[in-house]
Amino acid sequence: MKTSSQKYTKLLKQRYLPGRSVYLKYFVYPRILKRLKKGNLIDMGCGFGDFLKYLSNHGIDCFGIDSNIFHIESCNDIGVNSQMGNILYFSEKKKFDNAVLDNVLEHLSLTEIDQFFSNIKNVLAPKGRLILIVPGLKGQSRDPTHKTYINKNLIERFALKYQMQVVEIVNLPAPFEFIGKYFYLQMRMFCLNLKK
Repeated sequence: MKTSSQKYTKLLKQRYLPGRSVYLKYFVYPRILKRLKKGNLIDMGCGFGDFLKYLSNHGIDCFGIDSNIFHIESCNDIGVNSQMGNILYFSEKKKFDNAVLDNVLEHLSLTEIDQFFSNIKNVLAPKGRLILIVPGLKGQSRDPTHKTYINKNLIERFALKYQMQVVEIVNLPAPFEFIGKYFYLQMRMFCLNLKK
């Protein structure tokens, strides 16, 4: 199944638990918000636009891309600024102070992750911030489209290769990484800065 398909869109909607919007609004999004650099933001793999809507409501200049037309249609329905785009090749004259990938990187192969990191300098402003949110082990195994388990060593390897610095690693919603083995909603957030 491809993440750009309508079948995948339906799978996501079926898996969403009641109370998901409350969980995101009060437990996840505020923790991302406080780690952003001042300035604008691109949500790469913006899904249905929930995070973009949250950011817009907090006065942040934000924009989203997604490879799934059904997701972009949802973004349009709620009035957020988004367009079709591929995170591996996306480039725009306007640079962004922040880029967020929320449960996106794990859908890529190692070769694609390398391509993404190679391209991020075309997206971020100098010394820009990249925030990567990825599932724990239980969440990783729950989605048939997940290709790569993302851990600290992998992120540090790509950060070193592409002149980035890991400035913070956060476990959420609980502060303990081991919970990710048992609770599929447990995630890790990696905050990286471009060195130049």
